[in-house]
Amino acid sequence: MTTPASKPRPAFSLLELIVVVAILAILAAIAAPRYSMAIQRYRLEMAANRVAADISLARSYARAKGSSATISFSVSGSSYSIAGLTSTERRGEAHGVNLSRDPFGVSIQSVDFAGTNTLTIKGYGTPASGGTVRLRLGDLTKTVAVAADSGEVSVQ
Repeated sequence: MTTPASKPRPAFSLLELIVVVAILAILAAIAAPRYSMAIQRYRLEMAANRVAADISLARSYARAKGSSATISFSVSGSSYSIAGLTSTERRGEAHGVNLSRDPFGVSIQSVDFAGTNTLTIKGYGTPASGGTVRLRLGDLTKTVAVAADSGEVSVQ
């Protein structure tokens, strides 16, 4: 009984595999810093949008109860809280956000509402004074601005 001759199967040589791995390593080294910067921009944008959303929440809260609402910012703690409002995430606790923790990892660089770290929103939803909150992550910054006349919140 004879066995059919086996044909050699095509395969990659060790040299070809090493070249492919080297090319992939070079591409990964190029992509990693860009990915890191994209993550930082995303985290900063997410934190700025969270601050803007909470300012809008405080405006709605002030309008609904017909009296002022106060947001106190802590630059040293990179956090803020809304007086009188309970947390939507932790039942029974005051509404507060620490921006230095995950998922943000951002610091508050400065806060200026007529020279104070407190934003007071009057009963009709307009602020007592306009101002800004400046956020920082690495070399990147974002500013959340509150218009003095309308209370409109924007992220710049």
